[in-house]
Amino acid sequence: MILLVHGWGFDARLWDRVCPELGDVPVRRVELGFFGGAANSAEDFLRNDISLAVGHSLGVLWLLHHGFGHRSPLLSVNGFPRFTEADGFPGLPARNLAALRRRCERDPASTLQRFWQDCGGAPDIAPESAAKARLLEGLDWLRDRDERPALAATQNCAALASRDDGVVQAALSTAAFAGHDLRWAESGGHVLPLTAPALVAETIRAQYEAASA
Repeated sequence: MILLVHGWGFDARLWDRVCPELGDVPVRRVELGFFGGAANSAEDFLRNDISLAVGHSLGVLWLLHHGFGHRSPLLSVNGFPRFTEADGFPGLPARNLAALRRRCERDPASTLQRFWQDCGGAPDIAPESAAKARLLEGLDWLRDRDERPALAATQNCAALASRDDGVVQAALSTAAFAGHDLRWAESGGHVLPLTAPALVAETIRAQYEAASA
């Protein structure tokens, strides 16, 4: 089974264009609850036989935090093990994330619209349906979590990044996945599952087949 986890500011529908390209491969999607409804917990999936865990953006951080990298091969799509800068790690300046959090607290809908513009593609989601408290919690994960040790302990990890990603800069991807199988899309922004679903599906299939061999 393939497990798919979306990033901050999206929901499980992020994978709608990717899943049809995967054929009859069994897939389950994690819902993190940024737009209301019940959010899945890691425990909902830890007992499953997962052949490949795939995360988009914050979804990679979520997978690493809950130990999925130790349990199955991992594929990052526009993802990272840490989002903010630290000890020479070229992440986002903490002040920038703090400013984003303040904007989200004041007006989550307009914050999401601006974020999707920076991503290079918007999902089919009404921004007014956002669950503000959960979005703020997600921003706290981005601020506080550092899963670089968990990634370093992951034996089988590949990453797909975009050279024109406006959220996760190329330098961050390069530093984050040094020593792992890092592949590049020349374009597609921060939302490759929306802008390049065939490429994402092809990469997922290749990793899944390798893991199942």
